[in-house]
Amino acid sequence: MYGLISVNRTTRGDYLKNGVKMLDIANKLGVSVVTVSNAIAGRDGVSDETRKKICETAEKMGYKPSNTKIGRKRSYIQHYGKNVGILTSERFVGARGTFYWELTAGISDKLSQLNISTVFECVKRESELKGTLPNMAYDNKVDAIIVIGDITSAKDLEDSFRMDNNRVSFLTIAFVFIVLLFTFRSLGAAVLLILVIQSSIWLNFSFPYITGTNLFFVTYLIVSAIQMGATIDYAIVLYNRFQLRKQDYAPKQAMAIAVNESFSTILTSGTIMTAAGFIIALRTTDLYISSIGLTLGRGALISVILVLTVLPQVLLVGNKLIEKTMIDFKKLLGGGADEQEKLDETK
Repeated sequence: MYGLISVNRTTRGDYLKNGVKMLDIANKLGVSVVTVSNAIAGRDGVSDETRKKICETAEKMGYKPSNTKIGRKRSYIQHYGKNVGILTSERFVGARGTFYWELTAGISDKLSQLNISTVFECVKRESELKGTLPNMAYDNKVDAIIVIGDITSAKDLEDSFRMDNNRVSFLTIAFVFIVLLFTFRSLGAAVLLILVIQSSIWLNFSFPYITGTNLFFVTYLIVSAIQMGATIDYAIVLYNRFQLRKQDYAPKQAMAIAVNESFSTILTSGTIMTAAGFIIALRTTDLYISSIGLTLGRGALISVILVLTVLPQVLLVGNKLIEKTMIDFKKLLGGGADEQEKLDETK
């Protein structure tokens, strides 16, 4: 329980039915109506002791300020019988026990100690994108609003994320492709490895869509970059073993040996990252960090599974493509210098 109480405010007609006026309070305490008005309105000219006594008496007698705009300006009982709204977005309170839930509970508890009720409203993602004002912003049921979360709107984040994500994804794939191309000297090998690496990332980020859960934009950018680097390491280990063993064995047997030799290395590294990610997700109350940990752990697990099961099959099927697309960079850069050296040696 978090003590988030939704309160229906009394209407002006109810105040009139109650029949309690400032004059009644003044007569009861033996002070002037002006003193009562100044105390309730929070104006100067009244001692703290008298103000407290007047506010307590007003509350006991059932006097409350009007809900009209004029009444809300002129009738203010400090710390007594007020409502405060707590406003946040659903992307910040995706699960109970997170930082924002605890913050909301703490604020509500502190306000309740001051005899101030809290009205909680969670804004839907669709409303954020459309720029729709929350109900408490115009229904006059609260005297103040506390906004919890990031000041950046979901619409701004989504617009910037779409552009940033496309740019980051393109540059990352291009850079990794160039590195793999120069490392393995095969156009086919670079394409096949990129395909498997990207597949692991796409599978990882399909889970939020399938399960209907929210995913922070920053989580995608951070985890996709980390998962890309980790999967490349796993793939390079397996591919190098395969190329080495292929010199002495048939492709299928060479791949079997390569998987057996690289299994412990890939599994150990992947298990450490998977465990670290899940531990962060389970032990961290901050929703941002928890989301990054969960996605990172899941991504590492998917990468290990694909590299040890799917990648070997892809490399075997594309073995001929890898060999036919081998590139001799020395020959390309040398421009025939090697052939001239061979002719000189022959002479």
